[in-house]
Amino acid sequence: MANGPDVLNSKDTLSNEFMSPKEKFKLLLPRKRLELLKKMSDEEAARLDYDWEWNARPKQLSPDYMQSKATSFCMCKYLDAQSKTQQKLKLEQFPSCTGQTYNEVTVDEDGKVHAIQHTEPKVCEFRQNWQTWVLLAGRGFGKTRVGAELVRHVVDTGQAKRISIIAPTSADARDVAVEGESGLLAISPAWNRPIYEPTKRKLTWPNGAIASLFSAEEPERLRGPQFDFNWSDELAGWDPNAQQMVWDMMNFGLRLGKNPRSVVTTTPKPTILIQNLVKQSKDPLNHIIITTGSTYENRSNLAAPFMRQITQYEGTNLGRQEIYAELIDIEESGILKRTWFKMWPAKKAFPDIEFVLQSYDTAFTANTENDPTGCLVFGVFRPSPDEPHAVILLDAWTEHLKYPELRKKTQEDYRNTYGPGDASVDMLLIEDKGSGIPLIQDLQRAGLPIRKYNPGRPDKTMRLHAVSHLVHNGRVYIPESKKVPGEFVTWAEDFLREVCSYPNSPHDEYVDCLSQGLAMFRDQEWLSIDTPKEKDPFEDDDVWETDYQYVNPYAV
Repeated sequence: MANGPDVLNSKDTLSNEFMSPKEKFKLLLPRKRLELLKKMSDEEAARLDYDWEWNARPKQLSPDYMQSKATSFCMCKYLDAQSKTQQKLKLEQFPSCTGQTYNEVTVDEDGKVHAIQHTEPKVCEFRQNWQTWVLLAGRGFGKTRVGAELVRHVVDTGQAKRISIIAPTSADARDVAVEGESGLLAISPAWNRPIYEPTKRKLTWPNGAIASLFSAEEPERLRGPQFDFNWSDELAGWDPNAQQMVWDMMNFGLRLGKNPRSVVTTTPKPTILIQNLVKQSKDPLNHIIITTGSTYENRSNLAAPFMRQITQYEGTNLGRQEIYAELIDIEESGILKRTWFKMWPAKKAFPDIEFVLQSYDTAFTANTENDPTGCLVFGVFRPSPDEPHAVILLDAWTEHLKYPELRKKTQEDYRNTYGPGDASVDMLLIEDKGSGIPLIQDLQRAGLPIRKYNPGRPDKTMRLHAVSHLVHNGRVYIPESKKVPGEFVTWAEDFLREVCSYPNSPHDEYVDCLSQGLAMFRDQEWLSIDTPKEKDPFEDDDVWETDYQYVNPYAV
C-alpha cells in the first residue's frame, strides 16, 4: 500500500489519535490542503481513494500494522504482568515496545521555532504473530470495510491465494461482503478488481487468487476445501445451533501456507463461541487479538439522522451492545444467578447420598438428531445433621442421540453408582412428551423405576421461576474443582452457563432437567424452605377454661 501525504504532524491538524489520516487532512486549512495536493501527481491523488492506510482509522488496521498510540500498547508486557497479580491492570499502563524516537523542528508563520518529539512505536511480537483477529464493533463502525480491505490486502501482497468468506446466509455473502457499499467489488480499484461469478459463489483476482463464499447455514459445505485466509462476517448472526460447528469446520480447512489467518468482523452478542474467543484471547499462546470500537468513532461518515436516532438507546443493554460493542454478560438477565448455587468444597469429604435422581429432557421426536437430549443427576443429602436436606449435582451431559442410542444410553446410565457409598439410581424422571413417551414405555417394560413428568400448562419460564427459590436459598450444591480452587467443576460449566442465562440462552435442555427435578424434590418434600412455626410463649398460660362452650348468641 502506498503512503498518504505526510500531514499528521501539521500544527493545523486536530490532535486525535482515533482519526484516519484522511479525516485529519480534511481539518487542515484550505490553502494548506491545496499546497499538499499540488505536490502530488494526478495518479498519486487518484490512488488515495484505494489506499487503506490513508482512509482507515487506527483501530481499523490489522494488529501487525504500525499502530498509533490508540492501539500501540504492548500486549506481551500486559499479559505477563496480569498473570502475576489478582488486581485488574489497565492496558494503558504498558506502552508500546521500544521504537525509534526522533525530533521534528518546525517554524510557524510568526517565525517561531518549535521542536516536537515523535516516537515511532515498534509492533510487539504478540501483534506480529496473530492468527485470529476479532473485531467487535458497533453498528456503522466500518466492520465490513475492514474485512473487505484485509482480504484485498492479503491478495495484493500475495499472502493468500485461497480465501473463504463466511456470512450468516448466502444472500448476506452476496449483498454485503461482495456487492455491498463496503464490499469487495466497491473497494477494489479498476486495475485489480476481482471477477465475481455468483453461480459459482467465487471471486477471482487477476493474480489468480480465489475467494469462495459460504453460508453459515451450511456447515457441511466447508468439508473438503482448504484455505490460507478466512473472513467470517457477522459471526454473532450465525445460526446459534450451528455456530460452533461452522467455526470448527472453517478452522479444519484453514491449513494452507505458512501462516493461515482468520479475521472476524461482528457486532458482539454473548454467544458461547464469542465468549470463548474473548476468553482465549487472554492467553498469548492462542494468538487471538480482540479489537473493540463504537459507532461514534465513525460518526463523520454516518448520516446525522441516524446518529440522532441511536441516542434513544443510550443507557440500555441494547445500546451497550449495538453501539458501544460491549459484550453483555448474558447471565445478567438470567432468572437464576451463579452465586445462588453453593459449592461443596473439594477438600471436604463427599456427603452420603440418600436418594439419586436422573432427570431427562429428551429430543422432541423419536427421529430427532439435531435436538440434543439433556440429563442431570442429583443426589439428596444433608450438609450437616442439623441442616435440612439439599441436593448436589452428580453429573450433567447433553448429546445428540437418535432414539435407539438414547434408550441404550439411558439403560447404561441407570446402572451407574455415585458417591463414596456407591449410591444407585432410585428414580428416572422423564417428561411425558415427544420421544419421552416411547422411552418411558420401553424402560417400564425393562423394570426401571420411572416417574412421568407432566409440566401442565405453565411454560418453561414459569416452571423455572417456581423452583428458583430453592436455588436462591442454597439448597443446590455443585462440587468444587480440584484443579482450580474456588471454581465449580469444569463439567458443570455448560450447565451453569445455560441455566443462569435462561431465558436468553440458545438451549434449554438443562433448564428443563433442573426445573422438573427440583419440582419433584419439592413435591415429595425432600426440599422445603418453610421455616418451622415458632412456639407461642403464651400458649401454656391458663387463660381460657378448657371446658368452656362457645355459643352463638344469634342461633335459634
